[in-house]
Amino acid sequence: MIVCRAAESAQPQLGLGVSAYPGEGILLGGWTLSGGLVLDWFRDSMGGGRSQAELADAASSVDTGGVIALPYLTGERTPIWDPGASGALLGLNLDSGPQQVYRALVESLAAVVRDHTDRIERVLGPCPGWRLTGGGTRNPLWVAATADAVGAPLEVPAHAGEALGPALLALRAMGFDPKRPTAATVEPDLNRTRHFESMLPVFRQLPLL
Repeated sequence: MIVCRAAESAQPQLGLGVSAYPGEGILLGGWTLSGGLVLDWFRDSMGGGRSQAELADAASSVDTGGVIALPYLTGERTPIWDPGASGALLGLNLDSGPQQVYRALVESLAAVVRDHTDRIERVLGPCPGWRLTGGGTRNPLWVAATADAVGAPLEVPAHAGEALGPALLALRAMGFDPKRPTAATVEPDLNRTRHFESMLPVFRQLPLL
């Protein structure tokens, strides 16, 4: 996942990085190794042959049951910069099943986004909304959890799940700048936002233990 915000200028800080931007200014944010690969790992190892859509649908009617996941299955870049970071499941009990674990993994990915947006806003100030693209937009549970985590609306442009970035850059190089209309706006559940706010300090400390 990539969580960034365009700015006129900024310095790397708070575990974040900066990158060139194909517009004016730079991008401040983070490039995390945690993303869809985590959910693919669960599907392939514990999904029982079900698709991502089926797993997400089954997990949408439950909560985590107190399970907290760390999604660092291949180390991590921002914000902890630790190639040796590993994943974990904490809070398992006899009532924990595949749905609770999948939900916990989805919420861990949303918490990673919240960790980044919180750090970005501490540098650039509050952001009233975010724009979401990429294959993860095909997973409605992940999208909803991300909106809840950041506590702000998520704009999802048309064809958000397709690899349009290279084509858009090529068109811009040719002098065209096509607009991408918003296909949907996902509003956060503010009760869930408070859940992520209380979870974030714990989530940040766990890789350090």
